[in-house]
Amino acid sequence: MSAMIFKLRGEPDQRVDLSGLVPGRLSRMSESEIAALPVNTGKAKLTVGDTFRITMGDASEIRIAGGSARLDGVGAELAGGSIITEGDVGAEAGRAMTGGSLRIAGNAGPFAGSCMAGGLMTIGADAGDFLGAPKPGEMVGMRGGTITVA
Repeated sequence: MSAMIFKLRGEPDQRVDLSGLVPGRLSRMSESEIAALPVNTGKAKLTVGDTFRITMGDASEIRIAGGSARLDGVGAELAGGSIITEGDVGAEAGRAMTGGSLRIAGNAGPFAGSCMAGGLMTIGADAGDFLGAPKPGEMVGMRGGTITVA
């Protein structure tokens, strides 16, 4: 079976929180349930369906077609499976990962890999500030896993 694909409809006009789009959570959901998931971080209420065209497939492999520095939390708390992005991502990509694989073709924003404990993250271009670092007020940053930056 092919990957589950999220094709970006266009550049979001606000930051979008994609931390809920991980294989372990999506594998139990229908297309309509996934489309209804909230991803807003600002005043406007956004859902996955407002932001992406969804092609159902094997949830253990997620592809994000298109990228934006406004796509925050990509692969946050990823425990297994894989997420592949075809462009840039925003802040906190791979935050608190414990397993699986996150491959970012473009740039990653600040705090990528923050609190990462396991898994593999590959960033195809540049990493933002504080790679693997703890966020303000936290005591521990990255403590396991592997991050490769091109």
